[in-house]
Amino acid sequence: MAYIKTDMINIYYEETGLGEPVVFIHGSFSRGDSAFTAQIPAFARTHRAIFPDLRGHGRTVAISFPWETPQLADDIVLLLDKLEIAQAHIVGHSMGGDVAMYCAVRHPARVASITSIASTGVVSDEVRKYVRNYRPENLCETRHARFLARIRDDHTLAHKGDWQAFLTETIKNCERYPCFTAADLQGISMPFLLLYGDRDTTINPEEVAELRKNIPHFTAHIVEDADHYLHMPKRQPGAVNRIILDFLCANRKL
Repeated sequence: MAYIKTDMINIYYEETGLGEPVVFIHGSFSRGDSAFTAQIPAFARTHRAIFPDLRGHGRTVAISFPWETPQLADDIVLLLDKLEIAQAHIVGHSMGGDVAMYCAVRHPARVASITSIASTGVVSDEVRKYVRNYRPENLCETRHARFLARIRDDHTLAHKGDWQAFLTETIKNCERYPCFTAADLQGISMPFLLLYGDRDTTINPEEVAELRKNIPHFTAHIVEDADHYLHMPKRQPGAVNRIILDFLCANRKL
């Protein structure tokens, strides 16, 4: 565990393994280590695996609390700069997949490949409906006790005890971003893997088709009997890990 420290932000990250660097980017309401517990040992055997906490999340501490998805992509590149990594593979889950895509759009030379788990880079009505359930005023201290305890415990350093602001900021961001044009997608020239479960209601076939039409080196893989959290323990982590490792092996840079 370590920090990348600057005047404006201290980025917390964990790192394990040797080999080509792979940065794993967690989704909303999560943080690096807990989002990828099923990936840490599998990827450490073959890659330098890096698990940061995004701005506004986990143990990363920023001077300014508000944040947006494109800004999170810039933070990932700052992390690469400080670690002296010229180029890395990026794996992101849900909102983390959006961050990975913004890395590719804004900093293409720094991204060797993208794996987006459960995100097509679109703000859908299903996503808006889902995140609105987590407005602070909609949560009950008794009925949502486990969720609120996790938010308080996992993100205290980032939100400085104001969990309501953390949830409000997350929802506001998810309702606005990602926002990609066709030209943005066409500029994603590195290999792109979309991985999603057949029971994930946030994935729309038309959105997958749009990615396929615009991104030159696009591959989609559907995992059977899997939902939005297909990479996590008790879902389908074995299948997910094999697919991503095969994809990374096919797109090695060394």
